[in-house]
Amino acid sequence: DNDKEATRLTPMRQALEKLPSRSHMDQCVMACIASQLNATRLDYINAAFERWDVDGSGTLSAEEMGKVVADLGVQNDVVDVMVRMLDTNGDGNIAYSEFVAGCLDLRRDQIMQYLRVAFSIFDTDKDGYIDKEELTNMLLNPTHAAD
Repeated sequence: DNDKEATRLTPMRQALEKLPSRSHMDQCVMACIASQLNATRLDYINAAFERWDVDGSGTLSAEEMGKVVADLGVQNDVVDVMVRMLDTNGDGNIAYSEFVAGCLDLRRDQIMQYLRVAFSIFDTDKDGYIDKEELTNMLLNPTHAAD
């Protein structure tokens, strides 16, 4: 049973290990894509988040993230980096949507499937372009753009 659980969590661990190499723009796009995914496709991420959210707050604290990385076998010295990378709104906690975005490790073909939707969310005036104001808003408020 532990081997089965470890196998299911491998994509999540691999995605979290790649976080330091992701750009802020990449995190914003992944947050948008995460908001569009069917919840049933995220069942293993949902179950993992609920298990690690021990206080039931709907967010993961730095302490809870320490448990996440320990359970996933990620080096403990990267906890602070992971929290900073996942915490796109800067409140010190990892919201569910931030966690899902960080755990996504989609292949190029999967990303392309959702890119048009992500673009339309960022193109708030629906003119077919993402202008400077829309880009600034997306980068400064990625969780609001994905809502």
